[in-house]
Amino acid sequence: MGILLRSAEGVSAMSDRRVLLIQLYSNMQPANCEPFSISVLGGHLIACWPDLRVTYARAGLGFADPSDIIDSYLNLTDAIIGISAPQGTFHVLSEILQGFEGSGCLIVVGHAFGGLGSSYLLNKFPWVRVVDGWGEEKFAALAAEFFGVSRPAKQWGSPPVRLFPAEHLLRQVEGSRGCAYGSCTFCTRMAWPRNSFHVRSLEFLHEDLESLASITNHWSFADEDFFGSPRGHLNELAALLSDFRASGSFTASVRAEKVIEFLDLLDKFRYAGWRLAFVGVESLSHTQLRRYGKRARISEIQSCVERLRYLDIDLELGFIPFDPWVTLTELNENYSYMIKSGLGRFVGSPFSRMRLQMGAPMFNRKDLAGKIDVTSLSKNYNFMHADVANIYNACREWWNEVDRLYLLLRSVSREFSAEGSSLKNLLEDVRMICCEEMVRLLGGGSDFNAPDIVKNTLLLGATLPVVGESVNKVQISREVSKLSKGV
Repeated sequence: MGILLRSAEGVSAMSDRRVLLIQLYSNMQPANCEPFSISVLGGHLIACWPDLRVTYARAGLGFADPSDIIDSYLNLTDAIIGISAPQGTFHVLSEILQGFEGSGCLIVVGHAFGGLGSSYLLNKFPWVRVVDGWGEEKFAALAAEFFGVSRPAKQWGSPPVRLFPAEHLLRQVEGSRGCAYGSCTFCTRMAWPRNSFHVRSLEFLHEDLESLASITNHWSFADEDFFGSPRGHLNELAALLSDFRASGSFTASVRAEKVIEFLDLLDKFRYAGWRLAFVGVESLSHTQLRRYGKRARISEIQSCVERLRYLDIDLELGFIPFDPWVTLTELNENYSYMIKSGLGRFVGSPFSRMRLQMGAPMFNRKDLAGKIDVTSLSKNYNFMHADVANIYNACREWWNEVDRLYLLLRSVSREFSAEGSSLKNLLEDVRMICCEEMVRLLGGGSDFNAPDIVKNTLLLGATLPVVGESVNKVQISREVSKLSKGV
Protein backbone atom coordinates (compact mmCIF):
# COMPACT_ATOMS: atom_id res chain seq x y z
CA MET A 1 0.00 0.00 0.00
CA GLY A 2 1.54 3.30 -1.03
CA ILE A 3 1.22 6.58 0.85
CA LEU A 4 -1.87 8.53 -0.13
CA LEU A 5 -0.93 12.12 -0.86
CA ARG A 6 -3.20 15.06 -0.19
CA SER A 7 -2.89 18.71 -1.03
CA ALA A 8 -0.66 20.59 1.40
CA GLU A 9 -2.47 22.39 4.19
CA GLY A 10 -1.45 24.50 7.14
CA VAL A 11 0.28 22.99 10.13
CA SER A 12 -2.70 23.53 12.42
CA ALA A 13 -5.36 21.92 10.20
CA MET A 14 -5.10 18.54 11.89
CA SER A 15 -8.18 18.28 14.12
CA ASP A 16 -9.84 15.87 11.67
CA ARG A 17 -6.72 13.70 11.32
CA ARG A 18 -6.34 10.55 13.42
CA VAL A 19 -3.39 8.51 14.60
CA LEU A 20 -3.72 5.24 16.53
CA LEU A 21 -0.60 4.17 18.43
CA ILE A 22 -0.44 0.57 19.66
CA GLN A 23 2.13 -0.82 22.12
CA LEU A 24 2.62 -4.58 21.93
CA TYR A 25 3.73 -6.68 24.91
CA SER A 26 5.09 -10.20 25.31
CA ASN A 27 6.78 -12.20 28.07
CA MET A 28 9.96 -10.30 27.20
CA GLN A 29 8.46 -7.03 28.47
CA PRO A 30 7.09 -6.61 32.02
CA ALA A 31 3.39 -5.77 32.15
CA ASN A 32 4.10 -3.06 34.70
CA CYS A 33 6.32 -1.17 32.27
CA GLU A 34 4.95 2.08 30.91
CA PRO A 35 4.21 1.95 27.13
CA PHE A 36 7.10 4.33 26.65
CA SER A 37 7.57 4.03 22.89
CA ILE A 38 4.08 5.21 22.02
CA SER A 39 4.19 7.78 24.84
CA VAL A 40 7.26 9.35 23.24
CA LEU A 41 5.79 9.18 19.73
CA GLY A 42 2.55 10.73 20.91
CA GLY A 43 4.36 13.54 22.69
CA HIS A 44 6.38 14.36 19.59
CA LEU A 45 3.34 14.33 17.27
CA ILE A 46 1.38 16.62 19.57
CA ALA A 47 4.37 18.96 19.82
CA CYS A 48 4.30 19.16 16.01
CA TRP A 49 0.51 19.39 15.64
CA PRO A 50 -1.27 20.24 18.93
CA ASP A 51 -4.76 19.52 17.58
CA LEU A 52 -3.92 16.11 16.06
CA ARG A 53 -6.21 13.36 17.40
CA VAL A 54 -4.02 10.63 18.88
CA THR A 55 -5.42 7.44 20.44
CA TYR A 56 -3.42 4.85 22.38
CA ALA A 57 -3.87 1.11 22.92
CA ARG A 58 -2.00 -1.86 24.42
CA ALA A 59 -2.14 -5.45 23.16
CA GLY A 60 -0.73 -8.79 24.32
CA LEU A 61 0.30 -10.14 27.73
CA GLY A 62 -3.02 -9.61 29.49
CA PHE A 63 -3.92 -6.41 27.71
CA ALA A 64 -6.31 -6.31 24.74
CA ASP A 65 -6.37 -9.29 22.39
CA PRO A 66 -5.48 -8.47 18.78
CA SER A 67 -9.07 -9.29 17.78
CA ASP A 68 -10.36 -6.67 20.23
CA ILE A 69 -8.04 -4.03 18.76
CA ILE A 70 -9.20 -4.89 15.26
CA ASP A 71 -12.89 -4.86 16.20
CA SER A 72 -12.58 -1.54 18.05
CA TYR A 73 -10.97 0.26 15.13
CA LEU A 74 -12.34 -1.71 12.18
CA ASN A 75 -13.99 1.38 10.68
CA LEU A 76 -10.85 3.51 10.96
CA THR A 77 -9.96 4.86 7.51
CA ASP A 78 -7.55 7.46 6.13
CA ALA A 79 -5.68 7.35 9.43
CA ILE A 80 -2.21 6.29 10.57
CA ILE A 81 -1.74 3.22 12.74
CA GLY A 82 1.66 3.14 14.41
CA ILE A 83 2.68 -0.11 16.13
CA SER A 84 5.60 -0.51 18.53
CA ALA A 85 6.62 -4.16 18.16
CA PRO A 86 9.52 -5.29 20.40
CA GLN A 87 11.04 -8.76 20.45
CA GLY A 88 8.58 -11.52 21.21
CA THR A 89 5.55 -9.85 19.59
CA PHE A 90 5.73 -11.11 15.99
CA HIS A 91 2.63 -13.32 16.25
CA VAL A 92 0.53 -10.60 17.90
CA LEU A 93 1.79 -8.10 15.32
CA SER A 94 0.93 -10.44 12.45
CA GLU A 95 -2.64 -10.89 13.65
CA ILE A 96 -3.17 -7.15 13.94
CA LEU A 97 -1.69 -6.45 10.52
CA GLN A 98 -3.89 -9.10 8.91
CA GLY A 99 -6.93 -7.45 10.47
CA PHE A 100 -6.10 -3.99 9.16
CA GLU A 101 -4.94 -5.01 5.67
CA GLY A 102 -6.91 -3.12 3.05
CA SER A 103 -8.27 -0.60 5.57
CA GLY A 104 -6.94 2.43 3.71
CA CYS A 105 -4.82 3.36 6.71
CA LEU A 106 -1.08 3.89 6.66
CA ILE A 107 0.42 1.18 8.87
CA VAL A 108 3.84 1.99 10.36
CA VAL A 109 5.80 -0.51 12.45
CA GLY A 110 8.69 0.42 14.71
CA HIS A 111 10.89 -1.01 17.48
CA ALA A 112 12.51 -4.43 16.82
CA PHE A 113 10.37 -5.34 13.83
CA GLY A 114 10.81 -1.93 12.30
CA GLY A 115 14.57 -2.36 12.48
CA LEU A 116 16.48 -5.64 12.81
CA GLY A 117 13.40 -7.74 12.13
CA SER A 118 12.02 -5.65 9.29
CA SER A 119 13.09 -8.12 6.58
CA TYR A 120 10.94 -10.86 8.14
CA LEU A 121 8.05 -8.46 8.55
CA LEU A 122 8.17 -7.06 5.01
CA ASN A 123 8.47 -10.51 3.51
CA LYS A 124 5.07 -11.34 5.01
CA PHE A 125 3.49 -7.86 4.90
CA PRO A 126 5.17 -5.91 2.07
CA TRP A 127 2.59 -3.12 2.23
CA VAL A 128 3.52 -1.84 5.70
CA ARG A 129 6.02 0.94 6.33
CA VAL A 130 8.83 0.51 8.86
CA VAL A 131 10.74 2.98 11.01
CA ASP A 132 14.20 2.05 12.26
CA GLY A 133 15.93 3.40 15.37
CA TRP A 134 14.55 6.33 17.32
CA GLY A 135 11.56 7.11 15.22
CA GLU A 136 9.93 10.40 16.18
CA GLU A 137 11.26 12.45 13.28
CA LYS A 138 10.79 9.68 10.72
CA PHE A 139 7.27 8.96 11.95
CA ALA A 140 6.36 12.66 11.89
CA ALA A 141 7.71 12.93 8.33
CA LEU A 142 5.50 10.04 7.24
CA ALA A 143 2.52 11.65 8.98
CA ALA A 144 3.10 14.99 7.25
CA GLU A 145 3.34 13.28 3.86
CA PHE A 146 0.29 11.10 4.40
CA PHE A 147 -1.89 13.94 5.68
CA GLY A 148 -0.53 16.43 3.15
CA VAL A 149 0.53 19.03 5.70
CA SER A 150 3.73 20.88 6.46
CA ARG A 151 5.80 19.76 9.42
CA PRO A 152 7.44 22.12 11.90
CA ALA A 153 11.05 21.39 12.80
CA LYS A 154 11.10 19.85 16.27
CA GLN A 155 14.12 18.85 18.32
CA TRP A 156 13.87 15.36 19.80
CA GLY A 157 13.07 15.25 23.46
CA SER A 158 9.61 16.81 23.62
CA PRO A 159 7.98 15.46 26.82
CA PRO A 160 6.05 12.23 26.19
CA VAL A 161 2.37 11.84 26.90
CA ARG A 162 2.11 10.16 30.30
CA LEU A 163 -0.45 7.46 29.59
CA PHE A 164 -2.63 5.64 32.12
CA PRO A 165 -1.71 7.98 35.01
CA ALA A 166 -3.84 6.09 37.53
CA GLU A 167 -1.90 2.85 37.04
CA HIS A 168 1.15 1.98 39.14
CA LEU A 169 3.54 1.60 36.21
CA LEU A 170 7.32 1.67 36.03
CA ARG A 171 7.70 5.14 34.54
CA GLN A 172 10.62 5.99 32.29
CA VAL A 173 12.45 9.18 31.38
CA GLU A 174 15.29 9.90 28.96
CA GLY A 175 18.40 11.94 29.69
CA SER A 176 20.39 10.66 26.73
CA ARG A 177 20.30 8.20 23.85
CA GLY A 178 22.85 5.73 22.60
CA CYS A 179 25.95 4.29 24.22
CA ALA A 180 29.16 6.29 24.46
CA TYR A 181 31.16 3.04 24.57
CA GLY A 182 29.44 0.93 21.91
CA SER A 183 32.03 -1.88 21.81
CA CYS A 184 30.38 -4.85 23.52
CA THR A 185 30.47 -7.73 21.05
CA PHE A 186 27.04 -9.09 22.04
CA CYS A 187 25.31 -5.72 21.55
CA THR A 188 23.77 -4.26 18.41
CA ARG A 189 25.13 -0.81 19.28
CA MET A 190 28.49 -1.68 17.67
CA ALA A 191 26.86 -1.24 14.29
CA TRP A 192 25.79 2.30 15.13
CA PRO A 193 27.88 5.40 14.33
CA ARG A 194 30.29 6.36 17.08
CA ASN A 195 28.67 9.78 17.34
CA SER A 196 25.18 8.32 17.92
CA PHE A 197 25.34 9.11 21.65
CA HIS A 198 23.64 12.41 22.42
CA VAL A 199 22.08 14.09 25.43
CA ARG A 200 18.60 15.43 25.82
CA SER A 201 17.87 19.10 26.34
CA LEU A 202 17.78 19.82 30.07
CA GLU A 203 14.86 22.14 29.42
CA PHE A 204 12.82 19.26 28.00
CA LEU A 205 13.99 17.00 30.83
CA HIS A 206 12.87 19.51 33.46
CA GLU A 207 9.44 19.75 31.85
CA ASP A 208 9.20 15.96 31.69
CA LEU A 209 10.18 15.49 35.35
CA GLU A 210 7.52 17.98 36.41
CA SER A 211 4.94 15.85 34.62
CA LEU A 212 6.29 12.63 36.15
CA ALA A 213 6.30 14.06 39.67
CA SER A 214 2.56 14.60 39.44
CA ILE A 215 1.79 10.89 38.94
CA THR A 216 4.62 8.89 40.58
CA ASN A 217 7.35 9.06 43.20
CA HIS A 218 9.80 6.84 41.34
CA TRP A 219 11.05 6.76 37.75
CA SER A 220 13.67 4.91 35.76
CA PHE A 221 16.10 6.48 33.32
CA ALA A 222 15.83 4.63 29.99
CA ASP A 223 19.39 5.74 29.16
CA GLU A 224 21.72 2.95 28.09
CA ASP A 225 24.72 4.88 29.41
CA PHE A 226 23.68 7.26 32.20
CA PHE A 227 27.27 8.41 32.80
CA GLY A 228 28.15 8.64 29.11
CA SER A 229 28.00 12.45 29.09
CA PRO A 230 30.92 14.83 29.74
CA ARG A 231 31.53 15.88 33.34
CA GLY A 232 30.09 19.36 32.86
CA HIS A 233 26.75 18.01 31.65
CA LEU A 234 26.62 15.47 34.49
CA ASN A 235 27.08 18.27 37.03
CA GLU A 236 24.17 20.15 35.48
CA LEU A 237 22.09 16.97 35.41
CA ALA A 238 22.74 16.30 39.11
CA ALA A 239 21.71 19.86 39.95
CA LEU A 240 18.50 19.49 37.94
CA LEU A 241 17.60 16.19 39.58
CA SER A 242 18.22 17.72 43.01
CA ASP A 243 15.34 20.10 42.31
CA PHE A 244 13.04 17.05 42.22
CA ARG A 245 14.57 15.27 45.20
CA ALA A 246 11.46 15.79 47.29
CA SER A 247 9.27 14.33 44.51
CA GLY A 248 10.81 10.87 44.38
CA SER A 249 13.72 8.60 43.52
CA PHE A 250 15.11 7.15 40.31
CA THR A 251 17.03 4.23 38.83
CA ALA A 252 19.77 4.42 36.19
CA SER A 253 22.00 2.08 34.16
CA VAL A 254 25.76 2.63 34.34
CA ARG A 255 29.04 1.02 33.32
CA ALA A 256 31.41 0.09 36.13
CA GLU A 257 34.41 1.98 34.75
CA LYS A 258 32.34 5.18 34.41
CA VAL A 259 31.28 4.92 38.05
CA ILE A 260 34.97 4.80 38.97
CA GLU A 261 35.72 7.76 36.68
CA PHE A 262 33.02 9.89 38.30
CA LEU A 263 33.36 8.79 41.93
CA ASP A 264 33.29 12.43 43.04
CA LEU A 265 29.83 12.88 41.49
CA LEU A 266 28.14 9.89 43.10
CA ASP A 267 27.25 11.76 46.29
CA LYS A 268 25.47 14.41 44.23
CA PHE A 269 23.35 11.88 42.38
CA ARG A 270 22.60 9.95 45.57
CA TYR A 271 21.45 13.19 47.19
CA ALA A 272 19.31 13.84 44.11
CA GLY A 273 17.43 10.54 44.65
CA TRP A 274 19.40 7.77 42.92
CA ARG A 275 18.08 4.59 44.55
CA LEU A 276 18.85 1.67 42.21
CA ALA A 277 21.77 1.15 39.82
CA PHE A 278 21.80 -1.34 36.96
CA VAL A 279 25.45 -2.19 36.28
CA GLY A 280 26.36 -4.10 33.12
CA VAL A 281 28.96 -6.44 34.63
CA GLU A 282 28.10 -9.52 32.49
CA SER A 283 31.04 -11.64 33.70
CA LEU A 284 33.69 -12.01 36.38
CA SER A 285 36.02 -14.13 34.24
CA HIS A 286 38.94 -12.29 32.59
CA THR A 287 38.80 -14.34 29.39
CA GLN A 288 35.03 -14.02 29.07
CA LEU A 289 35.17 -10.26 29.64
CA ARG A 290 37.64 -9.98 26.75
CA ARG A 291 35.36 -12.07 24.56
CA TYR A 292 32.46 -9.78 25.43
CA GLY A 293 34.47 -6.68 24.58
CA LYS A 294 33.92 -5.20 28.05
CA ARG A 295 36.23 -2.43 29.20
CA ALA A 296 35.90 -2.71 32.98
CA ARG A 297 38.37 -4.85 34.89
CA ILE A 298 37.22 -7.10 37.71
CA SER A 299 38.90 -4.85 40.26
CA GLU A 300 36.91 -1.88 38.88
CA ILE A 301 33.69 -3.88 39.06
CA GLN A 302 34.35 -4.71 42.71
CA SER A 303 35.20 -1.08 43.53
CA CYS A 304 32.10 0.15 41.71
CA VAL A 305 29.86 -2.16 43.71
CA GLU A 306 31.49 -1.28 47.01
CA ARG A 307 31.13 2.44 46.41
CA LEU A 308 27.50 2.24 45.34
CA ARG A 309 26.61 0.08 48.33
CA TYR A 310 28.48 2.45 50.65
CA LEU A 311 26.15 5.18 49.40
CA ASP A 312 23.14 2.92 50.04
CA ILE A 313 22.33 2.63 46.34
CA ASP A 314 20.71 -0.72 45.57
CA LEU A 315 22.19 -2.85 42.81
CA GLU A 316 21.18 -5.14 40.01
CA LEU A 317 24.07 -6.60 38.04
CA GLY A 318 23.79 -7.68 34.43
CA PHE A 319 25.24 -11.21 34.38
CA ILE A 320 25.60 -13.47 31.33
CA PRO A 321 27.59 -16.52 32.45
CA PHE A 322 26.51 -18.78 29.58
CA ASP A 323 27.66 -17.90 26.06
CA PRO A 324 28.35 -20.31 23.18
CA TRP A 325 32.09 -20.58 23.91
CA VAL A 326 32.09 -20.55 27.73
CA THR A 327 34.23 -23.18 29.48
CA LEU A 328 33.82 -24.91 32.83
CA THR A 329 36.83 -22.95 34.08
CA GLU A 330 35.14 -19.64 33.22
CA LEU A 331 31.90 -20.74 34.87
CA ASN A 332 33.79 -21.70 38.02
CA GLU A 333 35.57 -18.33 38.02
CA ASN A 334 32.25 -16.51 37.71
CA TYR A 335 30.28 -18.30 40.38
CA SER A 336 33.13 -18.72 42.85
CA TYR A 337 33.81 -14.99 42.73
CA MET A 338 30.09 -14.26 43.06
CA ILE A 339 30.01 -16.22 46.32
CA LYS A 340 33.34 -15.03 47.72
CA SER A 341 32.61 -11.35 47.05
CA GLY A 342 28.89 -11.46 47.80
CA LEU A 343 28.12 -10.03 44.35
CA GLY A 344 25.89 -13.01 43.67
CA ARG A 345 23.18 -11.34 45.77
CA PHE A 346 22.79 -8.66 43.11
CA VAL A 347 22.77 -10.57 39.80
CA GLY A 348 19.72 -9.88 37.68
CA SER A 349 19.30 -13.54 36.78
CA PRO A 350 21.56 -16.34 38.04
CA PHE A 351 21.58 -18.62 34.98
CA SER A 352 21.34 -16.21 32.05
CA ARG A 353 22.14 -17.51 28.59
CA MET A 354 23.42 -15.02 26.04
CA ARG A 355 20.83 -14.02 23.47
CA LEU A 356 22.72 -13.57 20.21
CA GLN A 357 20.81 -10.73 18.61
CA MET A 358 20.78 -9.94 14.93
CA GLY A 359 23.15 -7.07 14.28
CA ALA A 360 25.61 -7.94 17.06
CA PRO A 361 29.19 -8.92 16.08
CA MET A 362 28.92 -12.26 17.92
CA PHE A 363 25.88 -13.14 15.82
CA ASN A 364 28.03 -13.23 12.68
CA ARG A 365 30.89 -15.36 13.98
CA LYS A 366 31.64 -18.09 11.43
CA ASP A 367 32.34 -20.71 14.08
CA LEU A 368 28.75 -20.56 15.33
CA ALA A 369 25.89 -22.26 13.52
CA GLY A 370 22.24 -21.97 14.37
CA LYS A 371 18.82 -21.03 13.07
CA ILE A 372 17.30 -17.62 13.63
CA ASP A 373 14.32 -17.39 15.95
CA VAL A 374 11.99 -14.83 14.38
CA THR A 375 10.16 -14.22 17.64
CA SER A 376 13.22 -13.06 19.57
CA LEU A 377 15.32 -12.04 16.52
CA SER A 378 18.22 -14.06 17.86
CA LYS A 379 20.18 -17.17 16.89
CA ASN A 380 19.47 -20.53 18.46
CA TYR A 381 22.80 -22.22 19.19
CA ASN A 382 24.43 -25.14 20.92
CA PHE A 383 27.27 -24.73 23.41
CA MET A 384 30.70 -25.56 22.02
CA HIS A 385 31.47 -27.74 25.06
CA ALA A 386 29.19 -30.66 25.90
CA ASP A 387 30.04 -30.51 29.61
CA VAL A 388 28.84 -26.89 29.70
CA ALA A 389 25.59 -27.92 28.02
CA ASN A 390 25.08 -30.60 30.69
CA ILE A 391 25.61 -28.07 33.48
CA TYR A 392 23.26 -25.55 31.89
CA ASN A 393 20.52 -28.11 31.27
CA ALA A 394 20.80 -29.40 34.83
CA CYS A 395 20.14 -25.90 36.16
CA ARG A 396 17.44 -24.88 33.71
CA GLU A 397 15.58 -28.15 34.23
CA TRP A 398 14.32 -26.88 37.57
CA TRP A 399 14.84 -23.12 37.14
CA ASN A 400 12.51 -22.92 34.13
CA GLU A 401 9.61 -23.83 36.40
CA VAL A 402 10.16 -20.82 38.66
CA ASP A 403 11.80 -18.39 36.23
CA ARG A 404 8.59 -16.61 35.28
CA LEU A 405 7.60 -16.00 38.91
CA TYR A 406 11.13 -14.85 39.71
CA LEU A 407 11.11 -12.31 36.87
CA LEU A 408 7.71 -10.97 37.89
CA LEU A 409 8.80 -10.56 41.52
CA ARG A 410 12.04 -8.95 40.39
CA SER A 411 9.99 -6.48 38.40
CA VAL A 412 7.92 -5.65 41.49
CA SER A 413 11.09 -5.07 43.52
CA ARG A 414 12.15 -2.48 40.97
CA GLU A 415 8.88 -0.58 41.34
CA PHE A 416 9.05 0.09 45.03
CA SER A 417 11.74 1.45 47.33
CA ALA A 418 11.50 1.07 51.12
CA GLU A 419 8.21 -0.82 51.00
CA GLY A 420 9.86 -3.46 48.78
CA SER A 421 12.88 -4.14 50.99
CA SER A 422 11.57 -7.50 52.27
CA LEU A 423 11.04 -8.73 48.72
CA LYS A 424 14.46 -7.42 47.66
CA ASN A 425 16.16 -9.31 50.51
CA LEU A 426 14.26 -12.47 49.66
CA LEU A 427 15.35 -12.32 46.01
CA GLU A 428 18.95 -11.76 47.07
CA ASP A 429 18.78 -14.98 49.11
CA VAL A 430 17.44 -16.86 46.09
CA ARG A 431 20.32 -15.66 43.92
CA MET A 432 22.97 -16.72 46.41
CA ILE A 433 21.38 -20.15 46.74
CA CYS A 434 21.58 -20.50 42.96
CA CYS A 435 25.25 -19.47 42.88
CA GLU A 436 26.10 -21.92 45.64
CA GLU A 437 24.29 -24.75 43.88
CA MET A 438 26.14 -23.98 40.64
CA VAL A 439 29.51 -24.21 42.38
CA ARG A 440 28.49 -27.52 43.93
CA LEU A 441 27.41 -28.84 40.53
CA LEU A 442 30.68 -27.69 38.93
CA GLY A 443 32.50 -29.58 41.68
CA GLY A 444 30.77 -32.81 40.75
CA GLY A 445 27.88 -32.71 43.20
CA SER A 446 24.50 -33.97 42.05
CA ASP A 447 22.25 -33.79 45.12
CA PHE A 448 20.40 -30.52 44.51
CA ASN A 449 18.70 -28.81 47.42
CA ALA A 450 17.99 -25.60 45.54
CA PRO A 451 14.80 -26.43 43.57
CA ASP A 452 12.45 -26.83 46.54
CA ILE A 453 14.10 -24.11 48.61
CA VAL A 454 13.96 -21.59 45.76
CA LYS A 455 10.38 -22.45 44.84
CA ASN A 456 9.13 -22.13 48.43
CA THR A 457 11.05 -18.88 48.92
CA LEU A 458 9.53 -17.36 45.80
CA LEU A 459 6.05 -18.50 46.80
CA LEU A 460 6.62 -16.77 50.13
CA GLY A 461 7.69 -13.62 48.31
CA ALA A 462 4.46 -13.65 46.33
CA THR A 463 2.51 -13.25 49.59
CA LEU A 464 4.23 -10.00 50.62
CA PRO A 465 1.92 -6.94 50.77
CA VAL A 466 3.95 -5.03 48.17
CA VAL A 467 2.97 -7.60 45.52
CA GLY A 468 -0.69 -6.75 45.99
CA GLU A 469 0.01 -3.15 45.01
CA SER A 470 1.69 -4.09 41.74
CA VAL A 471 0.27 -4.18 38.22
CA ASN A 472 1.89 -7.62 38.04
CA LYS A 473 -0.29 -9.06 40.78
CA VAL A 474 -2.65 -10.91 38.41
CA GLN A 475 0.17 -12.58 36.52
CA ILE A 476 1.93 -13.42 39.80
CA SER A 477 -1.26 -15.01 41.09
CA ARG A 478 -1.42 -17.23 37.99
CA GLU A 479 2.18 -18.34 38.41
CA VAL A 480 1.63 -19.07 42.10
CA SER A 481 -1.39 -21.17 41.22
CA LYS A 482 0.62 -23.24 38.74
CA LEU A 483 3.54 -23.74 41.12
CA SER A 484 1.37 -24.49 44.16
CA LYS A 485 -0.10 -27.52 42.45
CA GLY A 486 3.33 -29.10 42.53
CA VAL A 487 4.16 -28.20 46.16
